[in-house]
Amino acid sequence: MSKEIMQQALDALKEWDALIKYQFTGSSEAMSAMQYAAWHTVDVIAAIEQELANLTPTIEDASQNWSKLDGAVAWHLIERHAENWGDVGKMMDEYVAAKLNEKNNER
Repeated sequence: MSKEIMQQALDALKEWDALIKYQFTGSSEAMSAMQYAAWHTVDVIAAIEQELANLTPTIEDASQNWSKLDGAVAWHLIERHAENWGDVGKMMDEYVAAKLNEKNNER
């Protein structure tokens, strides 16, 4: 998850912590502050959900025969076919695993 999203989540939690302490004043400022914090929290939740969705791979397992590819071709295929960061990670992991397996079989 990106540092920016994590910082927004922390800021939203801090806002709510402050508002819980402030809400008992019953003032209109307290109500406005709570309303702002609620909407801000909804925005942060949406951003976190989007970030998490970007980490979920959508590509099928073993989408390529990675052991027969060099790094440049693997990079090109990953860059071309990955739809999100989850796909990038999954495809890179498969490439590395295939290359390690290939090296181990050579011994």
